[in-house]
Amino acid sequence: MKVKVKEFRCSLIWVSLFRQGGMLEKNVTYQHEFDNTDSSSGEWSAPWSEKNRVSFWEKYLDGKKNCAVNSTKAAHCLVPLRAKDIGKIISMNNDEINGKLFVYGEGFAYPHGVACIITLRWQANDGLLLEEVADFLIKLRYGYYQWSKRITRSNLNDISLEILNYLSGKNRGELYEHLDPYTITAIVDADNAKLTEKQNMDKNLHEFLHAISTFNKRWKTAKISKIEDALLPTKGNQKYDVLYAYRSGRSIWLPEYFHQHRSSSERKSIQYISHYQRNITLATMQAAYLALFLKRINKQMKNGRNLTAEEIDCAQIAAGAVARLYGACRKSYMSSSLPRQLQYVKDEINAVRSRIIPTGRLLG
Repeated sequence: MKVKVKEFRCSLIWVSLFRQGGMLEKNVTYQHEFDNTDSSSGEWSAPWSEKNRVSFWEKYLDGKKNCAVNSTKAAHCLVPLRAKDIGKIISMNNDEINGKLFVYGEGFAYPHGVACIITLRWQANDGLLLEEVADFLIKLRYGYYQWSKRITRSNLNDISLEILNYLSGKNRGELYEHLDPYTITAIVDADNAKLTEKQNMDKNLHEFLHAISTFNKRWKTAKISKIEDALLPTKGNQKYDVLYAYRSGRSIWLPEYFHQHRSSSERKSIQYISHYQRNITLATMQAAYLALFLKRINKQMKNGRNLTAEEIDCAQIAAGAVARLYGACRKSYMSSSLPRQLQYVKDEINAVRSRIIPTGRLLG
């Protein structure tokens, strides 16, 4: 029997810097806003939720429980603030075949930039074949939506730019550029999925994972990566668990956690895949901001521009934080996805680290 996907979750992540620092660049302002996150009158909240088991922020903050994080600690780790009122995103794609589609938007503010995450979550009635899911996801990626704070319908790229500009206004910054998104897609549940060792996955699954990592409309005729180049190590290096990487795209296929296999192992959790996808999404956003900021600092230093005191402080923090995400500290959040993501800007990061943290180890 052929594999039928019952549920997927796909997050698109846009991160942009300001031309100059925003309102939160000043430590005193950031700490005031963070201290006000629990107030009903505040515009921002902490980026985590106490209602779920997503662990990225706790591990990023060296094991400190989120509820115990104060504004000083948050500022010293460049933790973003999450906008409370981001509005709703409504799908204008009327062909939500064979199931229900939920769309969520989130906005985050940093000292020198902003980020937007748009998540597409789909649950099936009867399930779709891998090929059908690939076509459907690509259709959703480039389809039309409406953001509740604007009247016109737009694609996700345009809506993300509108949200980033909206966040920039709240953070009193001006966007410098609008880059292509990172994508993190997880198949949350599927029927008839065999427990095949990942190195021996069949051609159909390989092509499918490549398609939902690239969102190439011509994926059926596109050249795909060698399987050994695309597979990243997973936690515990489980032989069936797949974390597939292609440039800025990631796909997650963990068949042991699908409903049909859950009863066979005590470690199965109905929400594990969703939590795993969410952790990688947040880690990708944080690493992207840190890397973009350090890349700019490197360019400014090469051009002989004098950095402000706030920029130097943030650069020192970012240089340390990005090294921990790269794998320099086992107490921090670790994922093989992050070194692959950061390798494209490793030289720029190392150039800043060698000047700002001369005694620190360079990224290998």
